[in-house]
This record gives sequence, structure tokens and C-alpha cells, in this order.
Amino acid sequence: MSVFDFDFIITLENIDASKLECFTLHIISFSYFLLFTRFMDKNPHVEYDLEFNDGSLSTEETKVIEKYVQRIIDAGITKYPPPYITFPGQTQEQSFDLYELLELHYRKTHIS
Repeated sequence: MSVFDFDFIITLENIDASKLECFTLHIISFSYFLLFTRFMDKNPHVEYDLEFNDGSLSTEETKVIEKYVQRIIDAGITKYPPPYITFPGQTQEQSFDLYELLELHYRKTHIS
């Protein structure tokens, strides 16, 4: 049973993320991803690891997620760790760039 089965929006609104450090989520629904991005935007201090299951995305949904991930990569290193998002159809280059950004973030924060 998923934590989000009953009412995804209410569940997210009731999570006190102030002490949350890491959130790993295997996503099976594109609509849940869209809702979850709002939670991530409100709680950028949390390290996110999101993974989509094979066959869970349409071509259009894949393009939307690809653009979202590219915006993360284009933003570069920030104060908070970038979300690590993997999905079927993701290019190796984008996956590598996102991983590298995460590594650079941690090298920078542990050196400073």
C-alpha cells in the first residue's frame, strides 16, 4: 500500500518536512509527479530521489519530465541538493549531467 493511495494532496499538505532530510519515491503516476513537484518546490532542503517505473509514462509525459530535469541541470549548483530523477527514456547524457550536478553539490558543501 502506498502512502499516497488515499488522498495524495492531503497527505502532502500534512507532512512536516522541516526535519526531513531525504525522500525516495518510486513513482507510478505522472499526475502524482506533477503534484509532488509542488512539495519539492516548497521543501528544497530535502534530498529527493525519484524513479519512474518502466512503461509508466507516455511520450508526452516523458518530454515534460525531461524538460523539468533539464531545468534542474541548467540551474546548476544551488544551496540545496538537486533532485535526482530517473525515468524510462532518459538520455544517458541527461542522467550523467544530473548525477554530476549532485556530486558537485556535495563536494562544494563538504568543502565549504
